[in-house]
Amino acid sequence: MTACMLELENVSVEINGRKLLSNLSFKLEKGEHVALMGLNGSGKTTILNVVGGLLKFSGTVKVCDTILTGKTIKNIRKNVGYLFNVPEEQLLFPRICDDVAWELINSGMDKKRAMEKALETLEILHIGHLAERSIHELSHGQKQRSALAGIIAAEKPLWLLDEPSSGLDPVAKRDLGTLIEKHSDVTILCALNDTDFAEKYFSRIIFIEDGTLVSANSSISTVKKTWDLI
Repeated sequence: MTACMLELENVSVEINGRKLLSNLSFKLEKGEHVALMGLNGSGKTTILNVVGGLLKFSGTVKVCDTILTGKTIKNIRKNVGYLFNVPEEQLLFPRICDDVAWELINSGMDKKRAMEKALETLEILHIGHLAERSIHELSHGQKQRSALAGIIAAEKPLWLLDEPSSGLDPVAKRDLGTLIEKHSDVTILCALNDTDFAEKYFSRIIFIEDGTLVSANSSISTVKKTWDLI
């Protein structure tokens, strides 16, 4: 039986009297690459924030068969890599290589080895030449790849990606897709508005509307019809 890496059961989120998610339920099996799609404001980022332990919710969330609670969130985060839509929110150190190495060092890895691994990962993403740069010297796409490098280096089994293809040129977008394909052992939930990218690199589409699940296995044609793209 395939292991369930992520499960949401009747998850709801309400902030200041406004319902952002309503009784949402779906599962991701180990190794699935799933696109989370919906119009802006539909709740995609809210879902990622719930799984990342950043928002209060009702219902049940399981990550790697562990129920998400205040007591378990620290251990759960050891298994979750989160790429924010705004990379500036997670790139904090003076040099990009320090950002990539930070979690490795924090988890107990020798500092020298952590830096070596950080540099190796930056090379994989074709931005090794930026290792000594600060975030202020990078383009949006370079910031995205730098933030993603930290997730890859940490070798976490579940990735939450929030609009990773946004602002990337065609070459960078292709490289990102290839990277996703290569990590077939990693479970990925990726919030997207890019229908072409979703169709090419993801095996399944979860489609939501106004915080409610429309389908846990939508076709790209259904998404495009809903958005009047065909």
